[in-house]
Amino acid sequence: MAYAYTNMTSALGDRGSPLRQYLYERFPHRRSVQRAYRESAGHLLVASRGADPALAGAAFDFGVRYTLRPRYVDEMMFIGLAGDQQHVAAVLEVAQVATRSATDGDDELLARACWALGLTTEVYRAGRVSPTSPLYQLIRRRRFTANALLDLASHDAVQEVGELLQLADARLYPSLVPSEPVLPGPRFDASALVAADADLIVGDQLVELKTRLGVRRTDNSRADTLSGRDFYQVIAYALLDTSDEYAVRRLALYSARYGHLAQWDLTDLLNEMAGAPINVAAERERVWALLGG
Repeated sequence: MAYAYTNMTSALGDRGSPLRQYLYERFPHRRSVQRAYRESAGHLLVASRGADPALAGAAFDFGVRYTLRPRYVDEMMFIGLAGDQQHVAAVLEVAQVATRSATDGDDELLARACWALGLTTEVYRAGRVSPTSPLYQLIRRRRFTANALLDLASHDAVQEVGELLQLADARLYPSLVPSEPVLPGPRFDASALVAADADLIVGDQLVELKTRLGVRRTDNSRADTLSGRDFYQVIAYALLDTSDEYAVRRLALYSARYGHLAQWDLTDLLNEMAGAPINVAAERERVWALLGG
């Protein structure tokens, strides 16, 4: 029988999901890891300027990918618009702008290009162009060009994404080994059973990027915390790699607004959370079977 959840986000968000139940029951001891994460986090460094939070996150994600691997194109950017080759050509032109701006160090243009790519990727994930999307009006007015796409980001959005990328330059990139191969948007063996693509793999390290503002304290300040959902998402990605194609041995979560990078050895982390030694290969096979493979 086919797995009932089309993507991992929905599977982890539903308490009745077999995948979520497996992760929470097999690896229940997360409190000490969450506490250590919370204690190592600093203050909020990049506040919201009012930009759409999901798009700001997507644009930042693309900005990191282009910074680490400038010659990057993923079909998710344009596949939702594949019914019109002029639309696809415009998206690919924006991707070329992202490549040039990342290489030239043009932060504003990179932010604009990545904002546009976040919007076009949203079409793939949603399965359609929403009437509320800025892309909808461009298509209706037949103005779907690279220049029009680059103009969609507001001044505040460009500033916010730019600040996140500048902070990553100081807090994220120095912790990644420059000589190691960078793989943006990796998909896994079990992605064929439940749609899932991670943010980055750098060498043997799987890196997830988060742009959450954090939990609001009673004094209205913000605190960077590690939710169970975010934590298990990172673990799940590693367990979807059934054949060990990417040889992931370390996990990392980068909280972009805090400049906070948390890193773990995969086996050590799973042993701690399970409360006993585990076999990663066996757990991957278990997840594969759970998903209907």
